[in-house]
Amino acid sequence: MKIFKWLFLIISLSVMAVGGYSYAEEKKQNKLQIVMQNLLQDTQYLVQGMMLEDYTLIAESADRIADHPTPGLAVQMKLLSNMGGDLSAFKTLDDFVHDRAVALREAGQSKDMERVNTEFTALLDGCQSCHSRFKAKVHNILSK
Repeated sequence: MKIFKWLFLIISLSVMAVGGYSYAEEKKQNKLQIVMQNLLQDTQYLVQGMMLEDYTLIAESADRIADHPTPGLAVQMKLLSNMGGDLSAFKTLDDFVHDRAVALREAGQSKDMERVNTEFTALLDGCQSCHSRFKAKVHNILSK
């Protein structure tokens, strides 16, 4: 029984050490910029899919936009603790863009180009609204 306690302690300490190291490394990088660059690339693929009427490419690109990776815990915590009264509006726009991407994925899967166009326009409006309202603030928060 004593060996199990020691083994548990060693594993727990190892997990905490690795987690602490990952958190420290994450703070050194602006992972949000990487996420945004990937979203831009997926948006470009989405446009390509629309131009070619490639519904598979539309659905796959929209899926990657809807389920994009997070910028990491350190970035999220820094934004949460510094957005102040803008946090609710920031989250609302993030949810809106996510929902439009989900709708785009569904429209691509059902090969409904009219709905693809409608949802794509709404997606771009959401992205542009978020960028125009929060890009400078987010940049200032993350560059501290």
